[in-house]
Amino acid sequence: MSMKLEYTPTAIDHVKSVTTKDRCYAVSWTEDNQVLTVTRKKGIDLRDADLEVTRNIMKGDNVIFWSARLFGSKLVSIVSSDVEESYTTYFGSLGNPTQTVLHTEGNDDELAYIRHPSINKHYIVHIEMISNTLKVFSSANGRHLFDIKLRRSREPFCTLITDDAVLVTDVDKGKTWKYELTPSQDPVWTYKGLCGPSGIAVDESGLIYLASSLMPTVHILCPDTGELTNYSYGSAHG
Repeated sequence: MSMKLEYTPTAIDHVKSVTTKDRCYAVSWTEDNQVLTVTRKKGIDLRDADLEVTRNIMKGDNVIFWSARLFGSKLVSIVSSDVEESYTTYFGSLGNPTQTVLHTEGNDDELAYIRHPSINKHYIVHIEMISNTLKVFSSANGRHLFDIKLRRSREPFCTLITDDAVLVTDVDKGKTWKYELTPSQDPVWTYKGLCGPSGIAVDESGLIYLASSLMPTVHILCPDTGELTNYSYGSAHG
């Protein structure tokens, strides 16, 4: 039976459009109801619920800003340099965003697309493109903990840490994986039902929302099995 969407002030009251004056590669909602935007040449900005810039966190010349994630005051970001021809993943804070270099790798045409890291209260997960590896760090101090080898992956795109695992999308292979947060090389499950999976999110109940870069579709998956649920936008949950 169809139902109306519940009224949500943070999602409804502040609907508007803003101009970032360049390509915006990433956007995310923060824990304190702010918006983090990553704009190709303009840098990384923190915005209020009306999407007005309240603070510029990072900016610079001869660099491209690709992605960033914020957890509390802890920030992980990916920036590429035209001068040094490299990608750098930084870990820091709002006050010192480039405090620690987590990872650096070469910048060539085959690697020149967006990759999204993930951060929570315990971990940072970042994709190393050359080796198709998930590098796992401590979000307390940036210390490298272990790696997870993506043996079946070709173009891993986005990561998302849940309470007990990490989710990974692969645009080229058309697959989404769930891995335990251990050095294991075998996924808990694999989902192959969506072409070009890219963006990924999890709601408070644990349901996984999977977006496609090639299709106007969002699939909703069961977190335990990776199976497609019978939910869809505009239908009742349950």
